[in-house]
Amino acid sequence: MLLFFPLRLYFILILFFFFFCSEVQAQCPVPTHPTAIPTQPTCTVRTGIITVNNPAPATGVIYSMNATDFKNTTGIFSDLVPGTYVVTVNYGAGCISLPLNVTINPPPPVPPQPSATSTQPSCTVTTGTITLTPAPATGISYSIDGTDYSNTTGVFSGLAPNTYTVTVKNSYGCISPALNVTVNAPPPVPTQPVAVPSQPNCTIASGTITVTSPAPAPGISYSINGTDYTNTTGNFSGLAPNTYSLTVKNSYGCTSPARIVMINAPPPVPTQPIATSTSSTCAVATGTITVTSPAPATGIAYSINGTDYTNTTGIFNKLAPGTYSVTAKNSAGCVSPVQSVTVNPSSSTLAATARAADIACGQSSTTITVNVTGGTAPFTYSLNGATAVSTNSFPGIAAGSYKITVKDAVGCSVEAGITIKQITCLPIPGPKVFVPTAFTPNNNNQNDNLQPYLLNIRELTYFKVYNRWGQLVFQTNTIGKGWDGNINGIQQPVETYTWILACIDIDGKVIKQSGRSLLIR
Repeated sequence: MLLFFPLRLYFILILFFFFFCSEVQAQCPVPTHPTAIPTQPTCTVRTGIITVNNPAPATGVIYSMNATDFKNTTGIFSDLVPGTYVVTVNYGAGCISLPLNVTINPPPPVPPQPSATSTQPSCTVTTGTITLTPAPATGISYSIDGTDYSNTTGVFSGLAPNTYTVTVKNSYGCISPALNVTVNAPPPVPTQPVAVPSQPNCTIASGTITVTSPAPAPGISYSINGTDYTNTTGNFSGLAPNTYSLTVKNSYGCTSPARIVMINAPPPVPTQPIATSTSSTCAVATGTITVTSPAPATGIAYSINGTDYTNTTGIFNKLAPGTYSVTAKNSAGCVSPVQSVTVNPSSSTLAATARAADIACGQSSTTITVNVTGGTAPFTYSLNGATAVSTNSFPGIAAGSYKITVKDAVGCSVEAGITIKQITCLPIPGPKVFVPTAFTPNNNNQNDNLQPYLLNIRELTYFKVYNRWGQLVFQTNTIGKGWDGNINGIQQPVETYTWILACIDIDGKVIKQSGRSLLIR
């Protein structure tokens, strides 16, 4: 540490030299103040320098900056801390110059190392920003390259990715220690997506968008409205007709340029056809279907079986009676809902039946009579394809099978068939009466009724049935009629019933019989 020589002591020394050393004084030059140039501390050199330039260094000349220590022979004092120094020169023989006060100023302040915040590039802004503190003030300027200090706001924007050396300079020109701040590369932005749309068709009214690039991967999501990025498959289905803005977002939150994808309106489906039909007639065995809506037009075709769409007129001729599925197809290939149209058979109600008695024993022929219902009179009749006649009776017909064709006035025809048998003559047996011992009234057409079976009996006088209490439960005098086991619609119990009958045979003889029969259910 340097010591400062007090002025009072210096003046005492001067008086001492003048009064007590007059002989020496006579040999000293006239005392003068030396001259010196101070080099003040700077921003980078924190100490000062005092350079004595008069008297210049010479033999015997010694310099001091505290009037005590005379060791310096160069006149240059370096590494001086701030303070006031007393510069004196010793010329030898105890001759000392007058003092010269030289001040070394404090060094100018050096700004502290700045602090900085960086705004990194984003998905939309590809450059960064560095904001420095200390805050802007008079004389303060900033640099990110150590050269250009034209910035006085402390904000550097539009910075490309790099590492920047940030410093602050004050009004003294002092520069702070450097701070390295890195502006990162901007996050990658996905490329514009590539997608394939599946348009609505005749049967599916919605569309699909399938993203083919970029393919699904961790962190990749997709959106068709710029808001909802929950889709990670790249497949959007069930889309209504619209214009969609397809974008891709990556794990950095960066969104790709939009790809406009159009889902078209579905092709129109023809309306359900309206059609009329013409039924077949007795004269024409086929009918016609005519489609009235949609009317024939370019691209419209019709079908009655859902397969053949070669018809473009909407008129189908020569159709056999039946129900047809009428549809229309347009140029887009869309098929209308089905309209069922029926071609009815002829509406004629003409019907005919032929009747004839079998040829009795001893007879050789019989007569066929044809009964006609419906149709339009007059009628003609043809037996086995022979010439038609206007009469419905054919006499003198031998045993065999016959076909009678009946035709009415409008040409409708119908056939009636009949087979005639020849009854063989047999010997006539004696009269017989048989009543079953049991019957089963269960409506199976087998032994359902309790009745007498008669042979060569001309007349049934009576047939009566009694229950075990003697109550009459049934009676008849009609041959072939029997009791069904009911009284007034009420089933009778299972038990044995008593019957009596009287009849007259073909010879006029009266026959009476009685017996018992069991009702079984």
